[in-house]
Amino acid sequence: MPSMNLPADVFDYGHGISAVDSVYDRRLQTAIHLLVEKGRAAVIDTGTSHAVPHVLAALQAKGVAPEQVDYVILTHVHLDHAGAAGQLMARFPNAQLTVHPRGARHMIDPSRLLAATVAIYGEQETRRVYGEILPVPQSRVIETPDEATLRLAGRELLFLDAPGHARHHVVVQDSRTGHIFAGDTFGLSYRELDQDGRQFSFPTTRTSCPGPCPFTSAEGEWTRRYSNGSSNRSPLSKLTSNTRDRERSLISVGVWLGMDRSMAQAERPP
Repeated sequence: MPSMNLPADVFDYGHGISAVDSVYDRRLQTAIHLLVEKGRAAVIDTGTSHAVPHVLAALQAKGVAPEQVDYVILTHVHLDHAGAAGQLMARFPNAQLTVHPRGARHMIDPSRLLAATVAIYGEQETRRVYGEILPVPQSRVIETPDEATLRLAGRELLFLDAPGHARHHVVVQDSRTGHIFAGDTFGLSYRELDQDGRQFSFPTTRTSCPGPCPFTSAEGEWTRRYSNGSSNRSPLSKLTSNTRDRERSLISVGVWLGMDRSMAQAERPP
């Protein structure tokens, strides 16, 4: 039977959905989500390698053994969201890893991803922040392009391409609740900025890329797609459940994206 005493860094949203504080950079910033259905589980995003004990403790508190985890699901492969994928897969013998087709190779062989991180932060700081990054066997990787689906004990999850923050980004829609596991699609929300029970989100910055980079239009398209009825529920992102003022948030994000696009056009050389 699951324990009724959840660890302090686990937040239960009901319907088998919980958030686990990955304690990336600081507390109450970045979430890992657990989805439990009929005794089977999925881990949605993994945090860094330092988050592994938090995930294992949360599963244990919910009465879920490592053998009962069927999926490790990645919204994208940035190391604050996917750095522990290899380590968790090594602990979950029956799990498969899901990832956008553009990100799959970086989970199978993370050397280029790690080298790019080291180039920015240096080797010592990279190891301190992200820990040890392990590869995932190719035979255990499932690619999830736009509109791919899978079932967790019969509960359908729909994958939607969301390339604004990164070209390899997906969001995951839960068929039971309509909730969206959004990764970095809907921005960052800090608890220190909450006012009167309302949450404020900053659009996430785009990753850099060579050549033309249509991220801003992609972000806008995804915002329109979501606001036009792809879901009747709220996005679960970072360590927050944005259950209020969805339309206001989308309008705000749209304004920021419009400003960003105008600035990018102004800065474009003739």
